[in-house]
Amino acid sequence: MRENEIEAHMRRQAEKRGGLLLKFVSPQNSGVPDRLLLHPALTRPVLIELKAPDKTPRPLQLAMHDILRKKGALVFVVDSKKSASDLLDNLLSCAETVK
Repeated sequence: MRENEIEAHMRRQAEKRGGLLLKFVSPQNSGVPDRLLLHPALTRPVLIELKAPDKTPRPLQLAMHDILRKKGALVFVVDSKKSASDLLDNLLSCAETVK
């Protein structure tokens, strides 16, 4: 399975749950995650690094993930359709619990 298939699945699943999955680009900042997840139930945006199965983020990406997390961002790596669906379910169930 390719990364773009996982992205398409996650985008459809986010929209189905009332969210929006946007491409995230930050010129002059290498290593930023691929996507930005927005949903009314979430208190802050979620950044998502998409990878093909059995692929891992490059060291530069991992370093950027650490920087973003230290600034309070939620950053996750997704490498399958199942992990995409599971992440959405977990984020939204936690958000519902907080309400």
